[in-house]
Amino acid sequence: MNRHSAEYYLNWEGLARRPHRGHYAAPYLRQCQDAGCKIEVSWSLPEFPDKAERRQKEHELIVAHRRVVGADPPVQHGGEGTAAFVERLSRSRAAESGPRCA
Repeated sequence: MNRHSAEYYLNWEGLARRPHRGHYAAPYLRQCQDAGCKIEVSWSLPEFPDKAERRQKEHELIVAHRRVVGADPPVQHGGEGTAAFVERLSRSRAAESGPRCA
């Protein structure tokens, strides 16, 4: 399977000529995954065949994310918060690891 970066999809020139055929959140999920985040999705049809159950699970995941992180998941509103989230995560991890020696 060919695995492209999030930027490949976000900056793909083909999007200007035809509609995107994947889920809109996919590139943003990839950005978070590449930054080391654990990704949980609620639209797993085999696990939650009932639409109401899937929506309930999605609600539970969003509430849990808000409780732990203090904000909506970065991909929740069309990915608008993803870049800032990944940047904060990167700075936080760098601060935790302390200064690096060359």
